[in-house]
Amino acid sequence: MIDLGLKLNSAKTTSSQSVICGSIKADKRAWMTRKQYDPNLQKHLLVIHAHGMEFPNAGSLDTALLRFRDRLTRRESICNPISLISIAVDIAYQSPRAFPVCAAIISKLLSVLESEDARRSVIQKIHMRLLQLPNTGHMEVWLQRISHPYYPKCPFQETLCHLVCGEDERIWNNDWISSAKLKATLNPKNIIDREKLKSLKPIVQREEISIFSY
Repeated sequence: MIDLGLKLNSAKTTSSQSVICGSIKADKRAWMTRKQYDPNLQKHLLVIHAHGMEFPNAGSLDTALLRFRDRLTRRESICNPISLISIAVDIAYQSPRAFPVCAAIISKLLSVLESEDARRSVIQKIHMRLLQLPNTGHMEVWLQRISHPYYPKCPFQETLCHLVCGEDERIWNNDWISSAKLKATLNPKNIIDREKLKSLKPIVQREEISIFSY
């Protein structure tokens, strides 16, 4: 395949004499050999945070976060939600791939805060943190998902977020289309389901993130 320009990526190619260890990714091996659970919610999330720092964007991190999310939704009372939100945001900051699951966790924690002002303040702080990263459009879409029930006019930069807020935005270059009827059909505003938006629940449901779980 070299003649076709297809070469092995040295950064992604390894060799091993051990069939068992070589067939399991390093992040999975590390996760299986370390403590995965703690009765205390904050310590449990810190265990996952430590794993994410060592193996950012790993599939095992998504799995651990999803199980934590399921545990969190079964809790009637949650202590120190602000601390848990801070840890979840930092996990997402280090591992953007995990943001859908982190968004679900944050949505549950936002729901237990005492006031709308407290929720809006937390959302603004999360947004400011995310702005430190490049190419945060995907994250802003998820942040808008969890913030819309409390703060529908949060000033996001992502074009898709502007559409949700009812603004006129151009997503596709339609200059080459001469048919006015076809251009009207491709109106970006039509991709927003307003009925779904009105019925949006504050807490992200499992089926919303299952497609993003690896």
